[in-house]
Formats: sequence, C-alpha cells, structure tokens
Amino acid sequence: MSCRLLIVDEDVSKNNMLKELLEKDYEVEQCFNSSEALTVFGESQYHGVLIDGALSKVLCDELVEAIHQQSDVMILVLLLREEIESSLFMLKNGVRDFIGIPLSAQEVLVKVQLNVHPFELSNDKEIRVDDFVMNLVSHSFSVSNQEVQLTQKEFELLRLFLSYPKQIFTKQFLYRRIWNDPFVGDDNTLAVHISRLRSKLIEASGVEVIETIRGVGFRF
Repeated sequence: MSCRLLIVDEDVSKNNMLKELLEKDYEVEQCFNSSEALTVFGESQYHGVLIDGALSKVLCDELVEAIHQQSDVMILVLLLREEIESSLFMLKNGVRDFIGIPLSAQEVLVKVQLNVHPFELSNDKEIRVDDFVMNLVSHSFSVSNQEVQLTQKEFELLRLFLSYPKQIFTKQFLYRRIWNDPFVGDDNTLAVHISRLRSKLIEASGVEVIETIRGVGFRF
C-alpha cells in the first residue's frame, strides 16, 4: 500500500519542491493555505502531513490541533532551524517531528521515511518474529512454544509491535490507536499496560524486547 502525503505550504516554490522530491515514493497532494488543508483533510485519508510552520490566517499550531482531533496521522512541521528548540512543546500536541528550513533534501526524505507509514495490521493468520508467535485465529500468543496469557489491550499492543518490529511508536499514536482516544500527557493507562506487557515478555523470553525511547515512545 502506498503512503499518502499532504503538503500544506503557502510558498508555491517550496511546496512544489517538496512534491517533486517526495512523489517518487509517495502519493502526494498539495494545499497552499490552511483553510484548504482542513477541507481536503476532512475528505480524504492521509498517512502523513507536512505543514509549514509560518502559515498565516489559521496558525500552524491551530491547524495541527484541528487535524490531531480528527486523526492520529503523522504530522511533520517545517520550521526555521533557530525556531525548533523554542517550539518543542508542539511535540506534545500532535507534531511528530520537525524539518529544518532552509530545507535539506536528504533530511526531508529521511524524516518522512522514518515517520510516515501506513501501519496496516497484518491479516495473516499468524505473525512470527523470532520465537514470538501470535495466532490471530485462536487469539493466542506464545514464546518458544510456551503460551503467554495477555489481556485484550496487551494483545492489541503486541500485535502492532510484532507487525512493525524496530518501528518507534509514539505514546500519542499508541493511545489513539489502541484506546481510540486523544492522549492526555499525564494519563498513566498506557504506561501501566506497557509495563505489564514488558514484564510478561521478559518472564517468558528472558529478554527485554520492548524498548523505551526516552521522550518519544516505544519499539519492539
């Protein structure tokens, strides 16, 4: 499945440059103002949105908030490099990462590749990663042929991890994907479920396979 990207940038030349750079590997659509972006986003589904941090009328953070209320889509914001440090609060409000301006083609490609992914769950009857085996028919999970009892939420979390090993998932994404609710920064629900799942996997395998990426999220 191809990834669909939406570029929101009032600078026509920069918008076109980004489209030309990315359209070899992604299905790219363009918007040249925030009002158009809100309309288009409400009509279609995207895997990633690139937003110019210098939007007029509807501010960038307002557009991010409006999109984040509708979807857990990956959002990347383009900012002047000297402004990124002072804008880190946006990472807690739906932004996945920043892309520095002046733009570097290599940085754009790497940031998009790292952050934008369709994340479609496998429909195979079985997901196998090394000695970890999840059977979607019997709704069971085993490590080295030893069954491990999981709660429903633990099973859903692990299914996502096993479907995309080594992929970093943010807390916001996991919470919205598994609980279908906006992430509240001080909510302990996700931390408790991750901790219990991690403990069960360590007990079964003797290895800590769920890694915490400080300040970002988790990966298997």
